[in-house]
Order: sequence, then structure tokens, then C-alpha cells
Amino acid sequence: MNILWKHILFVLASICLFWLGSTVKAAGDIYYVSTVGNDANVGSEVAPWRTLGKAAESAGPGDTVYILQGTYREKLKPRNAGVVGSPIVFTAYPGHLVVLDGEEFSRTSWGGIIELVNVQYVTISNLRIINSGYFGVMITGVEHVLVQNNEIDFTYASGIYVSRSQHVVVDGNDVQRACHGIGGSAPHYAPQEHITVRGGTDTFEIKNNVVSNPHNGRGKEGINVKEGAANGKVYNNRVFDMSRTGLYVDAYDKYVTNVEIYGNVVYNSLHGLVIASERRGTVSNIAVYNNVFYKNEHSGIWLTGYLDGGPFEDILVYNNTVYGNANRGIAVTNREATGVTVRNNIAVGNANQQIQIDSGVPAVTVEHNLTDGDAGFVDPGRDDFRLRSDSPAIDKADSAGAPAFDVLGFARPQGAGYDQGAFEFNSDGAAIPTESPTDTPTAMPIETPTATPTATPTVASPTPTPVPALTITPPVPNIPPEKLPYSVFLPLVGEQ
Repeated sequence: MNILWKHILFVLASICLFWLGSTVKAAGDIYYVSTVGNDANVGSEVAPWRTLGKAAESAGPGDTVYILQGTYREKLKPRNAGVVGSPIVFTAYPGHLVVLDGEEFSRTSWGGIIELVNVQYVTISNLRIINSGYFGVMITGVEHVLVQNNEIDFTYASGIYVSRSQHVVVDGNDVQRACHGIGGSAPHYAPQEHITVRGGTDTFEIKNNVVSNPHNGRGKEGINVKEGAANGKVYNNRVFDMSRTGLYVDAYDKYVTNVEIYGNVVYNSLHGLVIASERRGTVSNIAVYNNVFYKNEHSGIWLTGYLDGGPFEDILVYNNTVYGNANRGIAVTNREATGVTVRNNIAVGNANQQIQIDSGVPAVTVEHNLTDGDAGFVDPGRDDFRLRSDSPAIDKADSAGAPAFDVLGFARPQGAGYDQGAFEFNSDGAAIPTESPTDTPTAMPIETPTATPTATPTVASPTPTPVPALTITPPVPNIPPEKLPYSVFLPLVGEQ
């Protein structure tokens, strides 16, 4: 064999070895962290590491870090990036309660207990994050990050903060008692909001989260999309007990565009949803549909010219149920709003006006809304806003622009025409529809180990008694993919 052919075969063999190595690595390694581990260990299930810092600097593409039961008083700040198809995953070991407590180390300065900064393809899941001196989870300058099924409680500023990022999913988290710090002239002027998306963040989903502020008058807003955020969805969230608005869209001095807000339930807050442009920015192409806003202290939905009031363009408010708010149902008061459509909503039982359009506001399309009489809800006293068979809202909506599904995921229309409000009447009541959409988002995979960590004579690895896994049940069925009985939609009964 001549020298040329030997050289060619050597190059081909090297390429094959490189490819095989890459393939093996794509499957990833599994590492473990324990409060009784040692960073000098190899990070295996029988020889776990001690600190999150060791795991954060060691884990690479495709790796999963299982954190064992206990309280960790340190930051988690991943140093490396995953790659497409091989994210880096940090998660509680199945069945273990893992607490990241910032009380002893987190101070009132910019940062979070978990910091995702300039990384890609990272997943954070199933952790309890408490007592932060600023953010619970801070996400900035990232791409393709998933924050899923965490519990975040008692933070000075936002529970989850997202800025200057792309392709971010915040899914199934329980965020409560955020923004308790004093950031202004009154206690409720704490920095940011419970979940904040801002700073040019592009392509995001905020879904299936429970956001609340029980027993804390400083709660500010629930979920805020603001200051240059674009191309996102806010859906299937349950927000309550906010001292300000449950959902907020605010361009401030920038441009917020292409945001869908649907399937959310907001109650017992100052407002349900507010859209604003406080410092002359522009809000455009916002679709608000299939939401339920009820029993808030002021308005259900408010398109406002608050402060310096910049322009609105193409705001669609349709097929929402707005009930029992203490002032107005739906209000448009921004005199620089153009292309606003209010269609197919049920706005009844609100204390003053059901739909208010201020004088001086450019032409607003208001049509096919139900605003008086008995809307035919199943049981509004128990917060059940499905439609009875005799509801006047049935078949009365305009098909133009009507959503293809309702708040429970039932296809529209069910009868001769589309129904007004967030719910499409279904003669089967709470029966689960059988059709499934094809564009279901896929969560980043987490490999489950086959063996529970056990101690060895040389390593004090914990064998704790199993505790219930941290679970966050979506308050509103996913729209799409999951479609659940209406009983899941109603965790509200008895909370008032």
C-alpha cells in the first residue's frame, strides 16, 4: 500500500473515531451532588460531589446533574453550554426535595440564586429556590433554555427574570411572594415582577405557571412582558393576589410586538391584564384570547395611556370571559391606539361599565360581545364559567378571527356557530376531546437513572427516606398539548 493511500486511510479513521466520540458524548454522563459528598470525588452515584459549583463547572453537553435531597446554600451558575439535542440538565433526583436557600449568602445586589448567563441549551428543573436577596432565577444572554417545574418563593425582586435572550421556555413553575423588597417610595415598588421578560428577549413561552402573592402587599405585577420583548406566548398561567396587575404588557420606551396571551386565569388582583407604553414606546400585534379575568379590584382588561402613553397598533381582544371585576370589564383609554378590535367577549357582572371606550380614542371595532343579562354560566358563584345549554352566548360569536380552540382545548365551533367568551359549549360537559394538535412543544429530555444512589464504606453518600417529589400541577390545561377535565381548571373553589 503506497504512502498516499495510508495517509487517506489514516484521515478517514481519525474522522470515524471523532464521530464515534461525539456520538457517545451526545448521550451524556450522569453526575450526582450530595450535601455529604466531596468535590474530590468523581461525581458518580456512589461518590457524589459536594457543591453545585463543582457540578456547574464540570457538566458538559448532554450531561445530567442529579441533585440529592437537602438544602444547598450556594449559587448555581452553569459555566458550560449544551448543544442542540444535548442540553445540560440540572434537576432534583426523582423523589428528592432539593432546596436552594439564599438566606445566608444572597444579598440585595443584582443576581440570582440560579444564574444562567451567556449559555445555551441548559435545563433547570424540579428545584425549590427560596430567600433570594434579588432574583430567584436570572436568565440573561442565553439561547434555548428551559426552566421547568421549580418552586420559587420569597425573592427581593423577580422570581424569574429573563433579559436579552432567545428561545426561552418558562414552564410549570410555582412563583410566589416575589418583589418583596423596597425599591422605591412605597413598599410595593420593589424591583421588577414575579416573572419578567424584557430587554429584547425574542421567541419565548411563559406557560403553565402558578404565580401568586399570598399575604404580601408588595407583590406588584404577576407576569410582565416589556421593554423590547418580541415573538412570544404567555399561556395557561394562573395568577392571583397581585397588588398591581396579574398580566402586564409594557413597551416602556421600546417596541413590544407579536405576543399571544391566551388560556390564562387571573383573579383577586388590582387588574387582570394591562397593556401600556409608559415612556412612548410602541406596542403592536398583541392577541388576547381565551382568558378568564374575574373578581379583580379594578379592571379585567385595560388598554391604557398610563404615564406618557405611547402608541398601540393592532391589538386584538377576543373570546375572553370577564366577570365580576370591581370597576370595568374591558376598557380602552389610550388615545394613541389604532387597530384595536374587541370581539366575541363575554363581559358581564362588572361593577360599572362592561366595555368602556374613552372619547378621543381612535375608532375601535367593538362587535359580537355579550355585555348584559345572564350569560348562562354553569355556576359563577363557584367560579365555573362554562356555558349552560341555554346560554345566550352559544353560536353568537363572529367566526372572523375566532380561535380554533377554547380555553379547555375543545375545538371551535362545537355547534352551528362559534360561541362568545373563553369557553365553547360542549354537550359532553367536561369530557376530554380526542383530537391532538401536531405542534406540541417537546421538553428537553432528562434521562432517569436505573439505580438509586447507595452509600459505600468510603463515601458518606446519603440514603434519605424518599419524600414526595416536587410537583407543579398546571392550573389550566395546556392549550395545546394536554387536554384535561374541567375539574383541573377549577382549583379556585374555596380559595376566596
